[in-house]
Amino acid sequence: MPAFGPTVTLLVLLVAVDFIFIVVHALHAWSPWLAGGHFSLDSYNGLASIYQYIKQVWLAGCLALAFLQTRARVFVGWTLLFAFLLLDDALELHEHFGRIIAASLGFPAILGMRPADLGEISVAAAIGCVALAMVAITFRRGGSDARELSADLMCLLAALALFGVFFDTLHTITYFSAPSVTQVFALIEDGGEMLVVSLITAYAFDLTSNAGRPRLGVWARLRGAVSRS
Repeated sequence: MPAFGPTVTLLVLLVAVDFIFIVVHALHAWSPWLAGGHFSLDSYNGLASIYQYIKQVWLAGCLALAFLQTRARVFVGWTLLFAFLLLDDALELHEHFGRIIAASLGFPAILGMRPADLGEISVAAAIGCVALAMVAITFRRGGSDARELSADLMCLLAALALFGVFFDTLHTITYFSAPSVTQVFALIEDGGEMLVVSLITAYAFDLTSNAGRPRLGVWARLRGAVSRS
């Protein structure tokens, strides 16, 4: 039985801090305390965002280290993808490119979303297509470890997209149409993203602890759970 002690310890610590920031956001949103904007989860320069950036740096660094351990090219693609997601969060790239795409293609305002919001969804879809292409190439040309790694990371990336795209869209719609519940979706969106990034960071850390070989079997466990249900 592999020793997962360090990975579990790291995950517990990361998630514990995530929940501290989630509670801080709740106090900021629904109490007279902690009124400063930097206490909000959806503040790009807030305390939670800085913590999220630190995790993402660690995540990309672990994947880069796994490449040095194995020289497997699959790690290059995933390192670059998560490094881009870090830059996207820190520099608001998807917002910037979303506005450009919406203006260039003349997106309409629909379902309570602005054209720029549809542009942001288009950018997210493009990133998802890049990830799917990487997985397809890996399954065609990579070995068993590379296929397992890509399947696992794709599952975790899908969970990140659930919060970062789906709940972000609901947050945007309710911001204009139902302000009374927009903070709920902000909490679900950003809190969920923080928890998933903690999971991916712990997964990447476990890779380096096992000389770059995946052993957590996220995709295999999910597939097994679905087959049993």
